[in-house]
Amino acid sequence: MADRKYEAREREGRARLRIEVPYGTSSQCPACGSAGVARILMGLVHSDERLQKEIEEKKVILGGCIMTGDDPDYFCNDCKHRWRDESKHGKLATAK
Repeated sequence: MADRKYEAREREGRARLRIEVPYGTSSQCPACGSAGVARILMGLVHSDERLQKEIEEKKVILGGCIMTGDDPDYFCNDCKHRWRDESKHGKLATAK
């Protein structure tokens, strides 16, 4: 995708992938209409000052390390609703 930057890093002998994702790209919660929406970051996230600031401002929340492929993208800070933006994801392939 053109709106994401990927940077591979070597740290302590292990390759890491850093993904910079634009935060707050969803304008409002589909459940309550609130504009207080945070982007959910999934997986093992490398924390830095920028990310800590975004977490403190409730623009980002950490969703956990275990990813299912069907994880939500956004979190409403007001009603706590989580949702996935299907327009940004292709259909999930089912194993046969």
